[in-house]
Amino acid sequence: MSLKHTILAAGAALTLGLAAAAPASAAPIPNGGITVREMATFLQGKGYKAEIKSGSTGQYISSAGAGVNFDVYFYDCTSGRCASVQFEAGFDLDNGITAAKINEWNRDKRYMKAYVDSGNDPHVSYDVNTSPGRTYEGLADDFGVWTGTLPTFAKFIGWN
Repeated sequence: MSLKHTILAAGAALTLGLAAAAPASAAPIPNGGITVREMATFLQGKGYKAEIKSGSTGQYISSAGAGVNFDVYFYDCTSGRCASVQFEAGFDLDNGITAAKINEWNRDKRYMKAYVDSGNDPHVSYDVNTSPGRTYEGLADDFGVWTGTLPTFAKFIGWN
């Protein structure tokens, strides 16, 4: 075999090997974003409950993890596909929480923003783009940030 054929064969083998190693979770989210049903399937695949509900702003998903209930809201939707979602959790505290305490969270932490509602109860949310060019692998990474940080927030506000 000539040097040229050897190089071509090695290149082809390397290409095939890399293609075989690509994880299935790197599948792209379809153009336009994710549907409510696809998000429910994604959450269930990660071992979370995913109850589709309807509210004043349309459909959303009710879920829970680490002893905390949370919802998934859908934004920038066209023809059932949503280009962004928001994970959101609210906590009903007996004595509420101060804005100064929430400001401490927002100052010191990345990714998840927190606020106080009219009853001085804390809420936390995390926005995720699902289009353009997003993959389920990227969504899984974002969801990992949400589920990994949610218990930290619960502890920070004295929930646990």
